[in-house]
Amino acid sequence: MQLDHEQQVALDAMLAGQNVFLTGRAGTGKSAVINAFIRHHPANLVCVAPTGLAARNLTEAGTIHRTFGLPSGVLQPGNLAYILLEKRPFLSTVKTLLIDEISMVRSDTFNVIDCLLRESASSGYSGLPFGGKQIIVVGDFYQLPPVVREQAVEEYLEEYLNGIYAFNTLAWQSARFQNIELTQIHRQTEPEFIAFLNSVREMDTDLQERLHDANGRIAANRSTDGLNGPICLCCSRDTANKINAQALAQLPDSGVEIMGEKWGEFPDDELPVSQVLLLKRGMRIMLLGNRSHGTDIQQYEYVNGDQGEVLYYDPIARVILVKLDRGPIVKVTQTCWTHYEYTTWRNEEGKLQIVQDETGKFWQYPVMPAYATTIHKTQGQTLEKAHVILGDGCFAPGQLYTALSRVRSFDSLTLDRPIRFADALGDAMVQAFMKNLNQSK
Repeated sequence: MQLDHEQQVALDAMLAGQNVFLTGRAGTGKSAVINAFIRHHPANLVCVAPTGLAARNLTEAGTIHRTFGLPSGVLQPGNLAYILLEKRPFLSTVKTLLIDEISMVRSDTFNVIDCLLRESASSGYSGLPFGGKQIIVVGDFYQLPPVVREQAVEEYLEEYLNGIYAFNTLAWQSARFQNIELTQIHRQTEPEFIAFLNSVREMDTDLQERLHDANGRIAANRSTDGLNGPICLCCSRDTANKINAQALAQLPDSGVEIMGEKWGEFPDDELPVSQVLLLKRGMRIMLLGNRSHGTDIQQYEYVNGDQGEVLYYDPIARVILVKLDRGPIVKVTQTCWTHYEYTTWRNEEGKLQIVQDETGKFWQYPVMPAYATTIHKTQGQTLEKAHVILGDGCFAPGQLYTALSRVRSFDSLTLDRPIRFADALGDAMVQAFMKNLNQSK
């Protein structure tokens, strides 16, 4: 697509070598700027994203953790010397680092990236932010936040890094980003729908009135069956699982049950997929794991969030044959997930320390039915139609806005119930950050 004026300004700043924070509402074409930059930029550009699905949306991008060789869990610079030993040659050659979906990148991850690039920089550059590399971050902090599941982790991030967001860190401040916000929306063209989304995004004073008008426009109740209707976007994983089970019951194939294996303590409510996986021919599935081509970290056969149809299950080879919606037929193998628990304690100097314990492992195929999915899985995507299941309500900042902004108009959207004011959760820290950002222009 041809870039508009705002997008061209952003691209020019990137090509000029400036550190850039590119933001904007959903559908303003942030990805178009990224792709244009990738086409123009010379070698030694590295593009990363926090999830495999987000990485797939970029050209030749990898996940942050895989590209940098980061372990799971809380990241602390002093514990990552082994990464420098292995990754120094790669890190030292990077000239530009582009991070997409920055709202989902946790503060400890962003901080460690800064530390690794500093430590791997040549003499004279180690004292510069990110080792003197050009840093470009792209995303909308009004959308989904980083995942922090445990109170101990949140306490640690707040004490040492001032919060859970990348913008909370000293690394963010030291980068001295040129802040560029795109305002022209390309995904939606309906003025009333755009105004409604903006009000939800920023918790405007007219939100109550906007919600009343929108609820009158958006059709309630799903009119099609579970096999052929639009995908359901759910606040919780449990709701999505229930809808998927109902759709599976309608398939004629009796299917096969595959039992996952657990070692140690792995809470049932934190299993990434069902311990007993019901697999049927013709079922719609979503993949919850990544598989790359050989040793190439930026080329994936399938990624977390890919959707497709089950063709066959081979119990001898222990693979599932899946035709992905985007074209290829892939062989899906089992994945191993590890469960960790965190505690905090203060050392003799009074400093807060975090301890990570590996408590269990879980082996299963990274597959789940795809008649419904969580809102989290759809960030960055455009859907032709969606049915949003609000149920008992949204529980994360930006969750409602992310769900509603996936579609193009009121007519593309249905709801299980009217939207309530309490569904439009905001984060005071994000609102303050964005207010300061706009005032500094």
